[in-house]
Amino acid sequence: MGRSIHPLDAILSRIASGQKGLVTYRQMLAAGVGRGAIELRVRHGGLHRVFRGVYLVGHRAMAPLAREHSAVLSYGDAALLGHRAAIGVWQMLPKLAEIVDVVVPGRHSGTQPGINVHRTRTLAHWDVTRFHDIPITTPARTLLDFAESYVDFRDLERAFSEAQARNLISPKKIEAQLARSKGRKGAKPLKALYDRATTSTKSHSELEELLLHLIREALLPQPEMNVVLLGKYKVDFLFREHNTIAEADGGGWHASQERRDRDHRRDSELRRAGYTVERFTDHELSYQPHAAVARLTRAIYA
Repeated sequence: MGRSIHPLDAILSRIASGQKGLVTYRQMLAAGVGRGAIELRVRHGGLHRVFRGVYLVGHRAMAPLAREHSAVLSYGDAALLGHRAAIGVWQMLPKLAEIVDVVVPGRHSGTQPGINVHRTRTLAHWDVTRFHDIPITTPARTLLDFAESYVDFRDLERAFSEAQARNLISPKKIEAQLARSKGRKGAKPLKALYDRATTSTKSHSELEELLLHLIREALLPQPEMNVVLLGKYKVDFLFREHNTIAEADGGGWHASQERRDRDHRRDSELRRAGYTVERFTDHELSYQPHAAVARLTRAIYA
């Protein structure tokens, strides 16, 4: 016969189940767990401190992104993930940040090891969303803040290209972000990337040639070109042995919504059939070819 669970532990488990195994001191008090019961569980290993006022329930093993989520929880309900940490969670760059960036409107209650706190007075509801259940800045706001905090323009270019390729941003979203960000230091480099991305002149065939050149230069497997799959979809490049498709997205941001929706449905059907589909924009192929090759390489050999 199994050991029964203490009612207080059942409460903690219920709270933590929606927060990657995490619970905050405030949440425990609000749920009726007394300070003495909390301290007892900390001493005996039922709770493990991650950041100030945030604990893992029952064990020290962290779920993916639990560290980022715990940093946000540590600064209260108005806090959210931003800057380099948000870039990593949105997968605009390949690695998660070692230090977690937390954006806090107005004043905050100090710093702590492992967290960079960014105060802001300009955080509106349209800058805030949730991703993997973590409060986080929208991709457009994330890029603006990233442009302001980090001076390596190449990283910003790579992040912008990846966001464009993943359809995390659109001209309308970037235009709106720039309109709200007049005078901010990050607005100028972000606008430079936006202007570059919206003045594409290359045709689809030119982009195909450019992508093929990059594939050969990187010594990747020779792809088949313009192959029809599922009896109806012609793809630009097929790495058949690796079930990987590469598309040169010549339309970029100039494509109609109808075409983008059609491409999304097509890519979804191809993925359901077992293919990995990677799209490469004019901006990425022209200005970040190494990032494009790295992304394609990961897809082929995943």
